[in-house]
Amino acid sequence: MALDWLTQYLTLENVCLGINLVTFSAIYKVYRSKVTNFEAVQTARQFDIDGRLAAKLQEEYPNGTAVHAVIRGHVQALGDTLKSRHLRGAKAVIQECCLTEHKIQWSPVSRFWSQTQREIQRILNYVPFALASRHSSAMVEVLDPLECENVPLKCVYENFIPNRDGLSGVFFGWLRGEQTKGIEEQEFLLEEGSVLTAFGSLSVAADGSVKLIPPTDGVCYYLTQLSHPALVSKLRSELGVLRVTCLVLGCTAVGLSFYLLFSWWKTRQARAQQRKDSMRREEAKMQRRKLNRDTTSDHPCCVICRTNPVEVMILECGHVCLCTDCSEMVLVFRNNLIKKIENVHMLTTLKEIEFYDNQITKIENLDALVNLQILDISFNRLTRIENLDKLVNLKKLFLVNNRITKIENLDKLVNLEMLELGANRIKAIENLHTLVNLKSLFLGKNRISKLENLEHLAKLELLSIQSNRIVKLEGLQQNRNLCHLYMSHNGIEQIENLENNVSGISFSFAISFNNNEIDNFADLEVLRNFPKLATVYLHSNPIEKDPMYRRKIMMISPTVTQIDATMCRKQQ
Repeated sequence: MALDWLTQYLTLENVCLGINLVTFSAIYKVYRSKVTNFEAVQTARQFDIDGRLAAKLQEEYPNGTAVHAVIRGHVQALGDTLKSRHLRGAKAVIQECCLTEHKIQWSPVSRFWSQTQREIQRILNYVPFALASRHSSAMVEVLDPLECENVPLKCVYENFIPNRDGLSGVFFGWLRGEQTKGIEEQEFLLEEGSVLTAFGSLSVAADGSVKLIPPTDGVCYYLTQLSHPALVSKLRSELGVLRVTCLVLGCTAVGLSFYLLFSWWKTRQARAQQRKDSMRREEAKMQRRKLNRDTTSDHPCCVICRTNPVEVMILECGHVCLCTDCSEMVLVFRNNLIKKIENVHMLTTLKEIEFYDNQITKIENLDALVNLQILDISFNRLTRIENLDKLVNLKKLFLVNNRITKIENLDKLVNLEMLELGANRIKAIENLHTLVNLKSLFLGKNRISKLENLEHLAKLELLSIQSNRIVKLEGLQQNRNLCHLYMSHNGIEQIENLENNVSGISFSFAISFNNNEIDNFADLEVLRNFPKLATVYLHSNPIEKDPMYRRKIMMISPTVTQIDATMCRKQQ
């Protein structure tokens, strides 16, 4: 039950809708957060750093704190500054040093060498600093600067040290699947004197100093070298990208939802129609049984079962010729433009289905038709035999005139009695060892050059392998029930190796070797051993030019009653 539910609802469309909704929810959450940040930065009040800033905050705000405020000033350390490791004379308040390993690594999945990086070391140092005014001694201390959205650091040093391993190192690296290219060393600084724009909460401390802290309502904390209008423009641009992404994902989700609802509605309508058809069939059966009990009907009989009266019309021709029972077992889609086998999974009672002369490229969606006995997909565009494992009751399979190149995937069809693979592109007889009940095998108009792999077909009665490339008669010793052998239009020069096939045979035997290269009546002496040989086709061989052609054949095999298309006369 759980598996049925899973297969019913875990479809590609549902999975796509689920992934779409999860992605949309995540991006929409980021979008709402960005909207809050943008509105806070856009509407934030910009303060000048001067001696009246603390008094202004205490006058205009009850607790002396402006939740959203923007200030701009130059960086000034509140103590000793940090010294650069590589840039002489540089003074900084934030320093970040990175050591990164660069290497190329073999990927067994993509089968390519790809560049990768591994961080070896990262050191981050900072000292307390403030934003000061150039026109006065006033300043605002910046607290927790590392919590801001992007720390505005500048790269002041970058050096790549290449790996100097010799040839042996390269060789062993190739064996390991990774080779180190070198080490990259970088240094980033926020130098004293840099001009920054800061967004956060301005608060007056107990000692009367003004401090910039992360916003108390949870919006982002910004330290940037951009001006306030430039920061607003940047946030607006990011917001536009997220808005378009949300719009696309939202429209996709709505479209998928409508598609799924429409599919559900169609399925529901189909099930309702199926119930109506089932009720109509039951009513027809009840009426038929009542009619059979009461009187003898003069209505014509079903052309299939020859028992029940006709009740169903065939739409293609307009004939009323089937009963309800037989119409449930036979389905014909001949001469249409069907490109895909689909929507037949509910027809589990079908015994015969025909897709003759369509545009089908793949055998699929037939697993539910477990009662199917006859399947015809001739004159289509198939390239492979596949997806037939569930059709274990199949008795006749027709795949004529396709583009099949190999006999395969027939192992489960143990009840198959007839296999028709004519007019394809098959080059070898193979993979037939499990078809122990096969009686008729048609392989005409292919590219087969050798008779082989037929020893397991003990019940084989008819073998048609005309218009191929066979030059020698062989491999039929185990097919003792063979009584119809059609080998015309090949390159056979001698009839041989058929002794086992005719010993003790009790039924009429027919062979066809016309359009070959038989040029000597001595090659026909093997026909004397055929006790029930009735029909022989040998025309279009060199021996046909002999004026005594028919008489010599009758002398070799007196049981023959038909030579080529002409019946034999005893006085001949």
